[in-house]
Amino acid sequence: YAKDIDIEGLLIHDELDTIAPFRASEKVHNNWKGSRLIKTKGYGHSMHQDFVSEQVMDFLNS
Repeated sequence: YAKDIDIEGLLIHDELDTIAPFRASEKVHNNWKGSRLIKTKGYGHSMHQDFVSEQVMDFLNS
């Protein structure tokens, strides 16, 4: 499905996520021309860190 997305998008995924595998986001990113993938390490599945919020705000403001 990602090959058909024609807008920019942001993926943020932790490589140590035990709920959703990181490789899934890599696959989406590799097929979505307008995507940006930010890999984190040590956040797990929860993305409540300031770094993540800052990345989302930067993306939305760009």
